[in-house]
Amino acid sequence: MSSSSPETAPIPSPRTSFPTYHTRLLSSIALASRAASSLPQDVDFHRSLDRKFAREVDRVSERVLALVGELIRFVDIKEAEAEGSTGIDAGKAKGKGRTSNLRLLNREDVEDNFEDVVDVTDGLLERADIALDQLMGRSKAPMVVVKAPESRVKKPKLRDPVISSTGKLDPSILNARIPKPQLSFAHPPNNFPPASWRPHLQSKPHALVPLGWSAQTPEERELLERVKDTVGPYAYEILRAQPPSNALVTSVPQVPKSFEDTPFEWVGTPDRLAQMLEKLKAAKEIAVDLEHHDYRSYRGIVCLMQLSTREADWVVDTLALREELEVLNEVFADSNIVKVFHGATMDINWLQRDFNLYIVNLFDTYYASKALNFPAFSLAFLLDLYCEFKADKRFQLADWRIRPLPQEMMDYARSDTHFLLYVYDQVRNDLLKRVEGGPDLVEKVFDLSKDTALQVWEPERYDPAGNGPGGWQNLTRKWNKHFMGSKLAVFKAVYAWRDRVAREEDEGLRYVLTNPQMFALAENCPRDMKGTVKCLVGATVLAMSRVEELAELIR
Repeated sequence: MSSSSPETAPIPSPRTSFPTYHTRLLSSIALASRAASSLPQDVDFHRSLDRKFAREVDRVSERVLALVGELIRFVDIKEAEAEGSTGIDAGKAKGKGRTSNLRLLNREDVEDNFEDVVDVTDGLLERADIALDQLMGRSKAPMVVVKAPESRVKKPKLRDPVISSTGKLDPSILNARIPKPQLSFAHPPNNFPPASWRPHLQSKPHALVPLGWSAQTPEERELLERVKDTVGPYAYEILRAQPPSNALVTSVPQVPKSFEDTPFEWVGTPDRLAQMLEKLKAAKEIAVDLEHHDYRSYRGIVCLMQLSTREADWVVDTLALREELEVLNEVFADSNIVKVFHGATMDINWLQRDFNLYIVNLFDTYYASKALNFPAFSLAFLLDLYCEFKADKRFQLADWRIRPLPQEMMDYARSDTHFLLYVYDQVRNDLLKRVEGGPDLVEKVFDLSKDTALQVWEPERYDPAGNGPGGWQNLTRKWNKHFMGSKLAVFKAVYAWRDRVAREEDEGLRYVLTNPQMFALAENCPRDMKGTVKCLVGATVLAMSRVEELAELIR
């Protein structure tokens, strides 16, 4: 009586014999991995020498492509089910999901659609991980979830879903195919700035010294010694600002109302901006946050500004009001109003770069979390700790240029400031408790926040030597690349080419060429256009339209 080997035995059902199935699965994966790693590096060369080897590679390739096709069809059906079809209807709905156009018939198809293949694979693995967590009881529902009201959810869908069936943001939300907003700006970004650049501030509300002021007295010069680099137009006011007296004593935290009970307004016109500004002037504290986009812009653009007082929330369309927002200095530069941010370093730079806005009397809750020695310093941690609120952080990666903004994205943006003043109350009280009611730690956080506010944005110029945070030397160190000789020469040339093209087209560096694509070009030093194209797996239309120019550069 013969017995089957483990490799030829029938595959058990995971529904009825999961331990056996799991063991068999791991064994198969290990065998496949060993077989793949034993293949020669240049498969095409060995195919030309050995016909039997070529036939076996073709046979296995066809089987692998067929299996991948089955997975894609499975994903397609699941997405159809997510749209409301079930059973036979779901089978009929095949071809309507986001993978419906993904067909892999040969190696070229795989290379051309590699990112889509990875996305499908990642989605399946993520769904398996979620299912295992649910099976093992490790899933924990958030205590508070921001979502649209039930009546809105039940409406017929008028647009593509924000979240795909894999649990990730839909690709249309990650990288929207929309006209570039900067094309309609009254003053488009200048990616080739003049040698002598300075801020273009038109007026200076709440000034203690006029625009263009420089230190004259020994006391003034001593005060400015704290400024590390360029003295900004509001440096003197920032250094003179003092925390309000009510911030240095324990207070009863003001619990924020629910979203539904808090007045909210989308600010997209000058009239609504003026109305919001008058209400902000009456506040003692304002919470501020920004949403930024840099994939389709060389420097990046601020797409949204979120603001909250104790009474109301606003989300400002900074794309539509880009030229009008400098008036907010009437509030942002007022030392009598505390501006609460979390992790404000980049926000300060973006506010100056896009809107000529400066922050006087900043309280950065990031520094408060550091002073309190918390195990984590993110806003998500503070919201969970003090508010038992869990925002959907997937939207951090969303394309904030989208208009109209989906409700889920609007709610996420609003949540970043809606709770922040309550967090401000809580961390101040905790800082005071650490020193038995003394103001030392609160004053320290205000003082550290001044260093952030004192930053001055300046346009970055290309450095052929590769120095600085955006230089090629820093990138090679970060990725542990050690190019030498011709490979180093190719890398430096491609790096400079990417920067120039990104500035000319006003595109993000990663949109022109990803770092792995640059590394592939440097490592392979292709001698012709065909070899160059092989190094550009997943390249954008822009990169492919200039591939001849790139190939000539490398030659």
